[in-house]
This record gives sequence, C-alpha cells and structure tokens, in this order.
Amino acid sequence: MAVSSAAVTVATSATLLSAADTDSVAGQSIYVTNGDAAAVFLGPSGVTTANGYSLAAGASLPWRVDLGIGEALYAVSAAGTSAGAVKVLRTGV
Repeated sequence: MAVSSAAVTVATSATLLSAADTDSVAGQSIYVTNGDAAAVFLGPSGVTTANGYSLAAGASLPWRVDLGIGEALYAVSAAGTSAGAVKVLRTGV
C-alpha cells in the first residue's frame, strides 16, 4: 500500500481533495487537517458551506474517510474567503 500527502488550497468553489478513480482494488483512506484560519466544508462534488461537513480552522477529522472506487472528497471554504493549505494524507494509492 502506497502513501501520499498533499497541501491543497481550497477555494470558494468545490475543490478536489482526493479521488479513488485510479485504484481498482481497495479504494483510499483519507486523513484531513485544516491548516488554515478559516473553516472548510467537506463533501461530494456539489459541496457548499450550507450542506458540507464543517471542519474548523486548525482541526483534523477525528476519523479517516474511506473512498470506494470512483468516489471523491471535495472541500469548499466559506464565502468570501479562500482557505490556505488543507493537509491531506492518502493511503492505499
């Protein structure tokens, strides 16, 4: 199992954090930390600040997100702001 990491700048429109499109065996496990001073909201490609899972500034998800084949995780920052680097650790890539 391979591991990768990234710092993703999240915009005010849905920004792709990770996808499991190329893994045809077991998908991916994703760990997310919000490294910015603004909250971000997690969800599918249509995520908004109204329907996404809120991740406070400086917080980490207390669990991993398991992506199945073809699934993806997106984030969006609060309207009028652009979040800094959201840290993403991927396993199973």
